[in-house]
Amino acid sequence: MSNSKSLKTFKRLPNAKLCNFGHQVVTKLTGNAAFPSPDVPISTLSTACDKFDKLIQNAIKGSKADFDAMKAQRLKVIALLDEEADCVSRIAQGDITLIESGGFMPSKTGKSKRSEPNQVVIKSVKSVAQGVIELEVFPLKNCCTYIALAAPQGNLNHLVFNRKTVTVKPATIDDMVVAFDTNHKLILTGLKSITKYEVIIFGINPNGKGSESILVSVVVQ
Repeated sequence: MSNSKSLKTFKRLPNAKLCNFGHQVVTKLTGNAAFPSPDVPISTLSTACDKFDKLIQNAIKGSKADFDAMKAQRLKVIALLDEEADCVSRIAQGDITLIESGGFMPSKTGKSKRSEPNQVVIKSVKSVAQGVIELEVFPLKNCCTYIALAAPQGNLNHLVFNRKTVTVKPATIDDMVVAFDTNHKLILTGLKSITKYEVIIFGINPNGKGSESILVSVVVQ
């Protein structure tokens, strides 16, 4: 009997990659004679992925409600893909070629593999005082280190921080200070006034580097 658990590594994908994976499954199953009547109708999965894609974009600079809506839709997409994976596994009965034709890829060991950090979202960025900007970032996990790259006029500063410790590594362009609190706020101080900064953030852990956030920009007071 086939093991559908080995097809479900998609649950750990970052939001954008999960959405792309869902669309891939839709494409692979459309007109596939091996799976003429999948448990989840193709139109249902396609509509859910389209909605998830829009909510990801809304959450980038939206409110907490937008972010919560994106998380809820992520769970719905995962649930639909989970059901579809069971269907593909049941019909394929371990035939790797059939499984792959349905858009899924069995893991080599059949066991869950820890992945790189999820993509983070910079929900807001603003200049709150002279030489100071504040960013609100979601989601963050204690098991990961997060790197913020801030670029004023083409120069790059590397700031390494997590929820408990802050390390500047190194601040060669400006004398920058970082503070991070439990409200998911990242504070950068000591910046050049009347300067446009561009910022991205990504996580790293022993499994590798996560996807970068969407680049945001702000003019420092």
